[in-house]
Amino acid sequence: MPYRHASAAEDYAAYAAGHILYARPGQTAFPIRLTDEIWGRCLALRRQLDLPDKLLTVFDPCCGGAYQLTTLALRHGEQISQICAADVDAAALALARQNLGLLTPAGLDARAQQLRALYEAHGKVNHVKALAHLPILQARQAAIEPLSVNLFAADGGQPDQLLSGLAGTAVDLVLSDVPYGQKAAWGGSLGTEPADPLHALLTALQSVINPQTILALAMSKDQRAAHPAYRQLGRFQIGKRRIQFLQPLS
Repeated sequence: MPYRHASAAEDYAAYAAGHILYARPGQTAFPIRLTDEIWGRCLALRRQLDLPDKLLTVFDPCCGGAYQLTTLALRHGEQISQICAADVDAAALALARQNLGLLTPAGLDARAQQLRALYEAHGKVNHVKALAHLPILQARQAAIEPLSVNLFAADGGQPDQLLSGLAGTAVDLVLSDVPYGQKAAWGGSLGTEPADPLHALLTALQSVINPQTILALAMSKDQRAAHPAYRQLGRFQIGKRRIQFLQPLS
């Protein structure tokens, strides 16, 4: 698959999980270049659909540690007004809170102090390397307006929980790397009840999106996002991942 919007590969070391951005064992770290490509395609789709040119509210109902949302905001925050994120797993939400905190000067300063303390205690070169990348993220953070962040606990298969967490927020883009059983598994009702958890997630999302919302879902190449309430806007595949773009019919 040729990249259309992230054609030139960059050095993404500053965004590596476990350096400045927080990580935990088994956490997925979505490729930065692929996030850039998905974002570019979403903006192109909005132009094709003649949707309003405005700052966007982005929602991930299966955010995990919010690595993808945090890197998206650091790289494209000039085009974003609000980040909304939900997960059913308490440990994932704790990690997401740390990562999304890096979108503020205080969060980056706290992380820098933590890394310096770790280096003084253990003398590991990785901590020095991480600190060397700090100015890059500080510059990116300073370049964007303060973002509103709404992080909440919710079962992605339960519409009432999504409604309560979003509290009437108009969602412009649903961006999610849905679980596919390698490093992440479906949790809550999506992990125990439906035969097709992705279909069940799409059903639940109908309660919190509108006809102008675009969904960009990353999944394994063996998964399909098919639902009678949505139309397909496009898709592409790279490596083991399939990306599908959807829009609600009403």
